[in-house]
Amino acid sequence: MRFSRLALTGIGMAAGAAVAFTGSGEASAALLLPSSYPHTQSLTNGTLTVNVGNETSKTATCWLSIHDASKETQLGLRVAAVNAIIASGIESTVLDNARADAAAGALRIVWSGQSVAKDSSATGTWVSNRSDTSYAIYQECTTPDPITGLTINGLAQVYKVTGTGKPADNGGGDNGGGDNGGGDNGGGDNGGGDNGGGDNGGGDNGGGDSGNGSLGNLFGSS
Repeated sequence: MRFSRLALTGIGMAAGAAVAFTGSGEASAALLLPSSYPHTQSLTNGTLTVNVGNETSKTATCWLSIHDASKETQLGLRVAAVNAIIASGIESTVLDNARADAAAGALRIVWSGQSVAKDSSATGTWVSNRSDTSYAIYQECTTPDPITGLTINGLAQVYKVTGTGKPADNGGGDNGGGDNGGGDNGGGDNGGGDNGGGDNGGGDNGGGDSGNGSLGNLFGSS
């Protein structure tokens, strides 16, 4: 998993405001390592799938949203703001507002308070129907403190997914046979009606005008 530079800076500042990061798993500090909430992601033919695990000893609550890839840096700043509040260990309207800010402008909000059991995982899917080949993902998970249960531990993070978008539609509707059908070039215009025998029939060139009747009268008068 790779963080943007700004996200890492923000997370580092938030960690300093809390106690500290520890080696792995749950900590006495409010901020946890990314390994507490591992993720895998894929993008195939426009369908985005994210799997988020929970390696803590308590049920996690997670938020997941999909953003335009160009928003990754902006999301990094929002992640830093959320982590600074998580570091206090207290759920509050301030944290709710920071979460709402992080999700603002999302192409898709996949989870908003999704439960993920301990030592388990959950999968979120978005069929985007878009041709984009990459997206930025905001993920946040929190779990109750394992000792007191009165405060929360957790982590917000941003990462990218890259893959393939939905192929463009190339249906046959515009090039179908309808426009080039046989109707316009059918036999109606070149049929036998115009060149039939009516105009050149025997009526005009028949024997009436050039027949033997006139010659008979000529010889008959001599």
